[in-house]
Amino acid sequence: MQAPRKPVLCLLVEDNPLVGLDLAEALDASGYYVAGPFPCGRDASEWLAQFTPDVAIVDVTLRDGMCLEVIRVLQARTIPFIVYSGGPVRRTPFDIPAEVPWLEKPTSYEVIAKILQERQSRVTRESNQPPARDQQIGNAAPSQVQ
Repeated sequence: MQAPRKPVLCLLVEDNPLVGLDLAEALDASGYYVAGPFPCGRDASEWLAQFTPDVAIVDVTLRDGMCLEVIRVLQARTIPFIVYSGGPVRRTPFDIPAEVPWLEKPTSYEVIAKILQERQSRVTRESNQPPARDQQIGNAAPSQVQ
């Protein structure tokens, strides 16, 4: 018998309500726990002060400006993330490392989930550590992880 896979906690930072809810639903259907969508960097930063996601999807432009602080926290904590943006690739006033995937909207949710999984696997292999979220959400249902 194969051991059950632990669910992966994904932080979703997206200011467009339709895109955010559709993406959250697609990720949930793919087996992810989804925190968000957070439309503001401030809200996502407050959540990050209390929790550690396994992976993240961020839009660089949010309701309260650029998503710089959230990206800095993700990078400092070596949390794998992808950028999902309506803007042209890499056109931001701050540097995002070249190894961070940048997907332009629209991109199929299957492609997003695949790249997210690859990103998580790569970082987990490199750090050789188990996902950090195990101690944080306990038995919370996906809809309770906000």
